[in-house]
Amino acid sequence: MLLLTGATGTIGGALARLLADHDVPFRALVRREGVTIPGADVVLGDLDDPATLPAAFDGVDQLFLNTAGPYPEEEPVIAQQRAAIDAAAAAGVEHVVKISAVGTRTGGPMPFGTHATIEAHLANSGLAATVLRPNTVMQNLVRGISSVTPEGRFFEPFGGKIAHVDARDVADSAFAVLTGAAPRGGAHDLTGPEALTAPELAAVLSTTLDREIELVQPGLDELAPIMIGRSRTCGTSSSSRDS
Repeated sequence: MLLLTGATGTIGGALARLLADHDVPFRALVRREGVTIPGADVVLGDLDDPATLPAAFDGVDQLFLNTAGPYPEEEPVIAQQRAAIDAAAAAGVEHVVKISAVGTRTGGPMPFGTHATIEAHLANSGLAATVLRPNTVMQNLVRGISSVTPEGRFFEPFGGKIAHVDARDVADSAFAVLTGAAPRGGAHDLTGPEALTAPELAAVLSTTLDREIELVQPGLDELAPIMIGRSRTCGTSSSSRDS
């Protein structure tokens, strides 16, 4: 049995649809009663409460691990993913597919250092694992707590080019590994087909959305409180957004 975390998120939701479309049995871990996911055996469990996890992991042989993207000064993701890894090890899970991030490195800024800490815990767990490191997910630009505000301001702190990746392509990669169509093991960077600068991306967004998008390039220390505040104002749980 395959267990999905983050099945209501951008990448996890795309993977859940693939599994359902191909009649692959899977279980989805959710925190609240009443959540339905087509094709899934939905089970209750909370990564913030490890005592709720053993029942969800019973009979599981593979784990898809993805949770909310880490934010500065608000970082439950390390504890959550460690709890999932520990529960998987205790349950005898055979293989884990973890979603990480391009540029992950020990001591790096968030989210890169965060994912490095989790990857190290996974490596030390004794579990067989495949790590997928997508670049910035394209869908996060235009939905939920993305970097585009309702006023048409686009916040992008990075100065270089970024090859945004489609969440569906990340899900395709995870699906291939989980179903045996691609080999297990290793860490793999996933990127989009074209790298764009922030001004180029703002121009594309302006054309696509048919409205003027203003580029704002704050420092990372300025961006974090903006994004956290917007997520709270919009009532959007960070768990609904993939890293």
